[in-house]
Amino acid sequence: MGKTNTPEFGLLPSTESFHLGVAKNPWNQDYSTGGSSGGSAAAVASGMTAIASASDGGGSIRIPASCCGLVGLKPSLYRTIDSSQPNRPIDLSVRFVHTKTIRDSITALHAMQRKKLPKHLPIFPTSLTRSKKVLKIAMMTQSMLGIESDPEVKNATEDTAKLCENLGHNIEIVKPFINGINFIDSFLTMWAYGAKEIITFAEQTYGMEKIINEKLLEPWTLGLGKWFDSRPENQVKKAVNLLKNDTIKTKGFFEEYDMLLTPVMQTTVPKLGFLAPSVAYDDLLQRCIDIISITPLANVTGEPAISLPLHWSSIGLPIGSHFQAGIGKEKELLQLALDLEEAKPWKNRRPI
Repeated sequence: MGKTNTPEFGLLPSTESFHLGVAKNPWNQDYSTGGSSGGSAAAVASGMTAIASASDGGGSIRIPASCCGLVGLKPSLYRTIDSSQPNRPIDLSVRFVHTKTIRDSITALHAMQRKKLPKHLPIFPTSLTRSKKVLKIAMMTQSMLGIESDPEVKNATEDTAKLCENLGHNIEIVKPFINGINFIDSFLTMWAYGAKEIITFAEQTYGMEKIINEKLLEPWTLGLGKWFDSRPENQVKKAVNLLKNDTIKTKGFFEEYDMLLTPVMQTTVPKLGFLAPSVAYDDLLQRCIDIISITPLANVTGEPAISLPLHWSSIGLPIGSHFQAGIGKEKELLQLALDLEEAKPWKNRRPI
């Protein structure tokens, strides 16, 4: 149907681009759709289309899905077409879709997977039958920084855990298992590295004076580049090494547990303007960290994760529940999702 709205270069968790305008949440137009695939989420949630393309480099499928009451699956790295990033120090981003139902996500994943998958990824089937396996699910309502989620978000996550228990699965409460401060710093380094590449290209093409005078790049993009320039020369190498260690730790975690249940975001859906690119850089940086410190882990590890629209806030906005599993375990994630969809259906719940 056309290109959907995104924040500039996908660098913010809210879709409020200076160039393309604001994407409004169909559930309440004063609130954000999330980002970066916010326009896709708005299109599906509003009923414009049943499926819309999306990508995820730090939560950009799952965050808009949570904000807009959709299914948002981030597949394993390298499962879907066009999910590699040549010449990058570390691959983070994957491409997939937003859907309203688990069935549509299953169909899309089978269709979009590579014909020649890496050896560590099993072929995803055309359809799924429900599994009778009892899962050992870890639940964490804190971020990796040890910060507790807002009460409504925490309660929603705990209610999802109860749903899982009612389905016969075992829930165990866990605490953060990686160093959150080092993780956030390292992930932000890679995020800023991408922004710096964009700025360098724009400067070579147009010159910095024109970029500033004609506002060719948003303050957030420029702020990330400036932050990157302030860091030590070996920051990228150090960040990659730390993130590889976190990947090893997380792999060990999933040798003990089948899945990890967390919030998608630590807060309910933010109002438009709260995460706008016009907000002062330091304030915007802290707001981003406060809200989205959970989803990036699956991008670093390459593992699959999904946001499911199981709950709504007191003012009628969606609250997603986030499940992450070991590499290549999309089948297990979607089998559980089918059961949860049946236990607490969302298909017929639509924006007024």
